[in-house]
Amino acid sequence: GNISAAIENFLMQNIGVSKSTLNLIKEIMLDYDPMDLDCDGVVNARDMVLLRTALLSDVIDTKFDINADVVIDIRDLIHMKKYLAGLISKV
Repeated sequence: GNISAAIENFLMQNIGVSKSTLNLIKEIMLDYDPMDLDCDGVVNARDMVLLRTALLSDVIDTKFDINADVVIDIRDLIHMKKYLAGLISKV
């Protein structure tokens, strides 16, 4: 909501907290879903786009290891698609 956005903006602009640090704070304080890559509270197509973009650009970040096999590859995208389709649970 507006209060959350205001707090985030304050922390980033006035205190100098980075977006990645802010995401870590959210992860610790909220019941965080590791598949919620954009930290908006839901796992949806936007998260899949972020994962796909990361795969295409060879980003090496453990948050994109969706299936927890220590490899970031197409299997992570398949896992997220199956999860979104309701075929599997998280991990």
